[in-house]
Amino acid sequence: MWCMYYWLFFEDGANQMATILVKQDSSEKHSWWLRPLIKMALRSMVKNSVKNLMSSKESWNKTIKDEPDEEIKEEIVSVLAVTKGTGQGKTVKDEDLENMLIGNKEKLLAEIEYFVRNREHDSHLGYIFHFLQKAECIEKNKYDYTTFHRAVVRAFPDAGVSGYDSAQELYKNIQSIENASTRLLNEYNRMKEMMFVKFMEAKQ
Repeated sequence: MWCMYYWLFFEDGANQMATILVKQDSSEKHSWWLRPLIKMALRSMVKNSVKNLMSSKESWNKTIKDEPDEEIKEEIVSVLAVTKGTGQGKTVKDEDLENMLIGNKEKLLAEIEYFVRNREHDSHLGYIFHFLQKAECIEKNKYDYTTFHRAVVRAFPDAGVSGYDSAQELYKNIQSIENASTRLLNEYNRMKEMMFVKFMEAKQ
């Protein structure tokens, strides 16, 4: 038992176990009912490894960075989004969405929820974050996109928000929108008309 705990805490056992589970999950030999059970075990292990200081959120994010199975990656990201870190310098920053907002928080939360639930693509969450900053509803240099993404998942857990890669990439691209393609520029202007005014009005 002591050997097992030593492995989990001091030899990166949780991440090694995740690798084993992912390989099991990817196997085509399993019965149809086994894959959900393996996913359940993976989710439980990720959550408890963070809560019990076996591994940090930052460590998990690095582990899944090169994971080729997008379904597994989104599974782990969704668990990390709703699992609060335990501090002690081992976790990335977590904030509640309401605490991030400046202005009339109730109205802003309602508008954000509307756009989150009616988004055309997951990547459009990047527009929400951008226009909240542009309307000065969120302090621009205080939070990064991943912090906002985790806050959105916690605020609206049944909205089906999953991985953050596409939205984060879009958010980065529109920071220098003047150099963007015509297609992206047109989409940006369309999203601005939908979101920016609404956020400015809700802020009051």
